Amino acid sequence: MPTRKEPPICTSCHQEIKGRRRGDRCNACHLRWHRAGRPAEVPAPTTPSNQQRATEADERANTARVLAALGRDPEDIAKDLNLSSRSIRRYLSPSRRQAC
Repeated sequence: MPTRKEPPICTSCHQEIKGRRRGDRCNACHLRWHRAGRPAEVPAPTTPSNQQRATEADERANTARVLAALGRDPEDIAKDLNLSSRSIRRYLSPSRRQAC
C-alpha cells in the first residue's frame, strides 16, 4: 500500500502550502518577496495570520463573557473593548459558546 505523502511546507513561513506553489515557498511568501524587489531574504508578513486573528477573537470573546457574567451591560462591554455591540451580542450568543 502506498504511503501518504507529507504536504509541502513553505521554507519562509513554515506553514503547509495550500493551492499554488512557487518553488519551495507558498504563493503569499513568493509574492511578498517579489514585491520587495527579490531580496536575499523573504520579508516577514506585515499582517497577522488567520490563526493569530482567531486566537485574538477568542480572547475578546472570553473577556466579553467574563464581563457579562459580572453583570455588565453589553453596550458598556462594547465601549470598554472598543468593539461594536453586534460583535458583543455574537460573542455572548449560545451558539458561539458551544463552538468555543
